[in-house]
Amino acid sequence: MSSPNILTLSGDKATIEVSKVIPFQTGQKYDSNGNPIITYEYKDVGLKLEIIPYVKNKNYVLLKIKQDVSDVTGYASSQTLPITAKKSIDTEILVKSGQTIVIGGIKSRKVLKQENKVPILSDIPLLGNLFKKEIKTYEDTNLMIFISPKILYNDEDVDIYTNYESKSISIRKVKSILKNVK
Repeated sequence: MSSPNILTLSGDKATIEVSKVIPFQTGQKYDSNGNPIITYEYKDVGLKLEIIPYVKNKNYVLLKIKQDVSDVTGYASSQTLPITAKKSIDTEILVKSGQTIVIGGIKSRKVLKQENKVPILSDIPLLGNLFKKEIKTYEDTNLMIFISPKILYNDEDVDIYTNYESKSISIRKVKSILKNVK
């Protein structure tokens, strides 16, 4: 559960990204001694939400929303090559200032398979199955995005918003610390 807040101007893009960096093998060469030299490209995998708000008629906000969710779903070739899945939403919606909307609901089930085996013995026909074990890990995810745009009309509104969010963050931080102490 996460509840990030972001402040931006009408017509300016705001981005929130929560991701991890995963190495993807891009090539393999061999040096003069025959040792492999593997090259990698690092890519962000996770959630990226981009919103461009446009104030309309003083009380409404047109939101251009783009959401990308990517995740590692497994591995190919001896646990070295990640397999990823990507889901996207690209939409526009008109919302009254202060109104909460829900965009999308991405449900997914990730199954990670890992095989542990004894070298050589696991390759023996028929008997090899006694020397290897497949482990499956299941992870269910239900991602829902709630958006509550609020038009801030002047400097006083910005100050009120900033003070409120600062206090809210402090209270959540204290509650989190107390929860972890128990």
